[in-house]
Parts: sequence; structure tokens; C-alpha cells
Amino acid sequence: MDRWRHGLRHLVRPAPERRAEGGAGQAGGGGNLARRRRRRARRHPAVGRDTAVPQEPADRQGDGRQHHRRHRHEQCAAAALNGFPARLVVPGWVATYWMKHLNQIEISAKPLANFWMKTAYRVPAGMFPATLPFRSQAAGTTVPITEMVVNSLIADPLEGSEVERDGFQIQGVAWDRGSGIGRVEVSLDGGATWIDALLDRPLGPYAFRRFSLETDFLPRGRYRLASRATSNAGERQPESLRWNPGGYHNNAPRVITVTVT
Repeated sequence: MDRWRHGLRHLVRPAPERRAEGGAGQAGGGGNLARRRRRRARRHPAVGRDTAVPQEPADRQGDGRQHHRRHRHEQCAAAALNGFPARLVVPGWVATYWMKHLNQIEISAKPLANFWMKTAYRVPAGMFPATLPFRSQAAGTTVPITEMVVNSLIADPLEGSEVERDGFQIQGVAWDRGSGIGRVEVSLDGGATWIDALLDRPLGPYAFRRFSLETDFLPRGRYRLASRATSNAGERQPESLRWNPGGYHNNAPRVITVTVT
């Protein structure tokens, strides 16, 4: 990752909001908390609209699961920073398409010709798998970024932690674009060898899937932890970054260094 952050920085031309390692989140709402939020939300106007207006292909909109999830989400008014009064939810696709402050939907027979669709949110053609490619926006050597790639991260322990030599637990989450997670492996030596982790029950095709691994007794010293997920569709995290000018889909295993005391 240091090479990505420093050595390649002069070659990358990201849009302003992008992060070197990307970002991901998962949330659900309901019950008393959701009702309180709705009551508060009715007293506040929207603070604005997203300025990056993406386009979504019609065949993506035909999945009943997506319609259902959007409807449920839009019935629960979100806080201003999360997209009040409504936010478009497109499971399996990157956050580019999860429009905040939604107040209008336009259906068009022509590709959208703005900066975000023509220039910013694009990747080299054929570099990343896509079950629903955005064909109307393809342009020779590049295509729009659309679906997520399989990915995982270790949430505990944290970078730089000191852990017990008689054993400790490694925990994290994995996700993909909708086929579900079938396997997660954990490495204690920076990716030289891998051990199968224990998977929690799946919560849905688009949800995070938790994993854990209990280590045995370990000699004192520094250990480089990493995780590697494989989806039910057979897609596995690559060993190294697949470089592209926008810095997208950086799903190479992230290494966390801990010290066994």
C-alpha cells in the first residue's frame, strides 16, 4: 500500500472525493429509532443535492430486489448528511450511483454526457469483471465503473496492536457485488501462506459477511495480517493492485502489522 500511496501518486488523477483505499459501509433502519428520525426529519428541509449526476442503465433497474430496497430506504427519511429526503440505493454497485438528496429521476434514451460519466468515473475496458456492463456508456478503451469487486478487511486487531502470544482472535468483514461470499482466508505472514477463516451466517447477497480466526500459541514478534475473500461466483481478491488512472477498485489484501508479546 505504501507504494500505491506514494510511488504512484504522481500518475493518478482522481476526482476530489476519492480515497486511495476506497470506502464501504452497511446500514439498516427500523423500529423506534427510525420513527424518531422520521419525526425529526420532517422539521428540516434538504440541505442541497448531489452535484455529480450519474446515469444508470435500464436493465439494472429491472431487478425487483433493487426496487424493493430503494422503496424501503426511501420510506425512512435519512439525516441530511446521508441524503435527506431520499437516497437512491443500488446494491452491488459502487457509491457513485447511490445518489443523495434525490428529488428527480429522468429516463433518457441517450447516454449522459457530463464530466462524471464521460471522464471521472471510468476504468480500463476489460480490467474488472462486470455481470451488468454499462454498454451505452462504453467508449473504446474505457468503460464506466459499475459493480463492486470482491473485497475484505480486518477490523480487529488494529494496525500496531499488541496481542497475546497464547492466542488472539482476528475479525473482519467481506463483500462482493451480489453473489455472496463463499470463502475468506487469513494470512499471518503478509500473504505467504493462508488459513481458512470461519464465516458467520450470510445476511443477504449484498450484505457484509463476517469472518473470524482464532490463532494458536505464537512466538513473540511482529506478524503481518491480511485477509483474502472469494465470492460464490469464483472471484477472488488479486495478489496486487490492478493499477488504473483513477485509482478505482483497489481490492488487493490490506496488510496489518501486530506485535505478539
